[in-house]
Parts: sequence; C-alpha cells; structure tokens
Amino acid sequence: MSTLFRHSAVRFPPISVFALLLACCVSPDGGHPPVETFESDAVPPMTLDGSNMERNIPEPSGTAAADADVNPHNELERLWTAGRVDAARDYFRTAGLDGDLRRLWRSRLYMEMWRGYDMGLAGENVSALLAHRDDVWMGTWTGGLSRFSRPLENTVTFDPGLPSLAVRTVNRILQDGSRVAVVRYGEIIMYDGRSAGWKPMTGLPVSERLQDYRRHQGIEYLATLGDGFWRNAGNGWERMKNPGLFINRIESGEQDELLLTTMDRGLYVYHPADASWERPPDERVRYVNVTSVRIHGPLIIAGTYGDGAFVWNRSDGTVTLLDERRLGDRWVLAVAERDGWIYFATFGAGLAAWNIESDIWENFGIEDGLPTADLASLAVDDEGALWIGTLGGGIVRMEQGIHGD
Repeated sequence: MSTLFRHSAVRFPPISVFALLLACCVSPDGGHPPVETFESDAVPPMTLDGSNMERNIPEPSGTAAADADVNPHNELERLWTAGRVDAARDYFRTAGLDGDLRRLWRSRLYMEMWRGYDMGLAGENVSALLAHRDDVWMGTWTGGLSRFSRPLENTVTFDPGLPSLAVRTVNRILQDGSRVAVVRYGEIIMYDGRSAGWKPMTGLPVSERLQDYRRHQGIEYLATLGDGFWRNAGNGWERMKNPGLFINRIESGEQDELLLTTMDRGLYVYHPADASWERPPDERVRYVNVTSVRIHGPLIIAGTYGDGAFVWNRSDGTVTLLDERRLGDRWVLAVAERDGWIYFATFGAGLAAWNIESDIWENFGIEDGLPTADLASLAVDDEGALWIGTLGGGIVRMEQGIHGD
C-alpha cells in the first residue's frame, strides 16, 4: 500500500465572481492568441499500483468476502497488478466489498487523474473543459490551454498559463463547426484543426469580461459579465434588452431555442424564431445566480451559486429545488448529463450524481478518491466518461461503470 495523504485545495470564488473581483483592480492586456505550441508525452494518469502517485484514500477498514477461501482485496490486487482491469472490474461488482475498501477499489478501477503540470499547464485550477472525439481540451484561470489525446497519451500545450497581472481566465471552450472556440476574459480565439492555426475574432463589441459565445442557426451570440447579451446576424453586433447585463452561459436547448444563465436574474429561454423569452414561473428562482444549465426532455436542470440547484419541468410548470441535502453544498459551478445521470460539480462538496429515472443519488468526495472537493468544470467524452476540472487538484476522468449495475 502506498503512502496516503489528503490533498487540501485552496478555496476561491467561482469563475464569474473571480473575474469581477480582478476586474476591479487590473485591466486586461487585450489578450493574444497562443504563440507557443509544443508536444510532450503526458505523464501517465495517477494510479495506486505504482510509485508515481499518492492518493487521499483512507486505509481499508473492512470487507465482506465473496468467497470463503479468497480475500477479495488480495484477489483484486492480483488482477490489478497483472493489468487485468476488466477482470478486476467484473470481480469487484460481485465481491461484496463495503466501507473504505469499496471506495478504494472503486476509485482505482474507475477513476484516473492528472495534475496540471502533467498536461503542460502552470496551474491546477481548471476552469473550462471540452471533450471532442479523442481529444480533451482544458483551460485554466490563468489562461492556460492544452489538448490531451487519450489514445496517444500525449499533450499539446498551446499556452501554459503562467501567472500574470492580466486577467486571462478561460471561461469557455466549445466546438464551433470545424473550429474550436476559446473564450477568454478579454478575447475569443479560434483554432482551425485543418491548418492547426489560431485566429483571433475581430470586431467584437466588448473587449473584456467575455463569458460565452455561440453560433446558432448562422447567428452569433455573445455573453458578457456586465455588458449584456449581444447578437450578430451579419449586419454588426447589437445588444439585446434581455436578459440583463450579467450573463454567465449560453447553451443550446430544444426546438431551436437558447438557454441563458445570468448572475442576477436567474434563467432565460430565448426563442429566436419569434424573438420571445420564457422564464421559470417560480419566483424563488427568478433572481438567483445561475452558473450552468442542462436540458433533459421537458426538464431544465440548473445549478446556482449559493442557492443549490433547481429542476424546471416545462410540461407541467413545476419547479423543484435541490439543496445541500442532495447536493452536499449549495454552490454548484457546473452541470453535465451522461446517459440519464445528471452531475453537479460543487464548490466544497465534490460531485453529486442523480439518476433521473430511479431517483437515486450518489455523492463523490475526497474520501471517494477525488483530489479536492472543489470542482469547477465538467465534460463528457465520446466513450461516456466524465471529465472533471478541479480547483487545485487538476483533472479527473470518471468511467461510467463507477455507478455499478
């Protein structure tokens, strides 16, 4: 058993609030497209089978043996050491482990993690993630940007994100057709995969506090933190009256709609076809700071900073509030969906997972293998694995099988 330790992450305010605080005392330098690109072999993910890591899992305290003649921990150790991961997972599902020993092996078999420097990044605060095909893109609070290819186990670092007085937070990474768009505090840059080149967007109506960008049905939309919501249909940018000045996120919904989250006016749904707006009917969620949102059929699931999360069922108009009894914390920085599971990245209580169909909840914290309880970003890759960007603990990949059968 390797030496075990508990990693303690530094607590920071969420990304939007962080940007506002820094904006009060420094001015951005306008930003520059990354100028340095280099490839390096990625450090293998942290595991418990060698000397390349130490993990914050408590010592095993108990087990229920699956076979009177076989110690489940020893059998799993034998399979794991032999590199027979699939066989170890099969055995784990029937081994009857409980307590700390179950958490230990669940994290070994279904979780991988990397520190920021493993990915060529200068910081451990991963503010944005994009999983696209075989690649995972990641950005940091200090402007770091890299792309990790899991099949090749190598990383391309575009910008390590060295500490700077300028605010360069990567607020969003998204796929824009054949390009990847990176939204930093003071710029938007586009990566063309065919030419492997970067190009900054020009003609933006705002040069700071950029939060999100999206191209929808040929029209460009821009979210800012303090300068409102903008639209460009080809004739130049125009600011829209709704939904206020402080916009956190733009997400695509169903039926050609857009979901917008705000810092002070809750959630809005925009219908471009008739330029109409829709809001949740419950006054309790009208003026909360909505950080992230996902849609699942008639349900819109939103995470907030300080007020937990809520589920708006548009088929019957009901709104259900989710507090720390389910989430573990009221501060939710990201929401993601994977095959009927809704994931909430919290600022202080790790990851909360909710299976909508069965209404089962699972929570994952430091005792379950996470390097920190402060999580900032989520993404789901093509294999169905969940990628987690942490504040102070780098990046985590969680296999879907972690939930068992």
